[in-house]
Amino acid sequence: PSSNINCDELSYNIMFYCELLSGLWIGDTDILMNDKFINDNNISIILNCTQTFNFPKIKNIKKVRLPFSPVRESNDDIYLIRESAPSQQR
Repeated sequence: PSSNINCDELSYNIMFYCELLSGLWIGDTDILMNDKFINDNNISIILNCTQTFNFPKIKNIKKVRLPFSPVRESNDDIYLIRESAPSQQR
């Protein structure tokens, strides 16, 4: 998640993102909602690995939710992914 740095009454919002391979990005929930970043980098598919955060309201982007649990030791992730999959993929 993002963090705020306060310096002499200035507040900076830091967004995490990293290009793993050419055209393959990973980022936090703040960058997920940054339409300019998504458009500037020609992102056409978003894999949202949260259970609760919404997708950006950008048209012409494929949106896939992989609802991983926020608990690191969770065994529920496979169940959550199967339950969220469209019926034709089960």
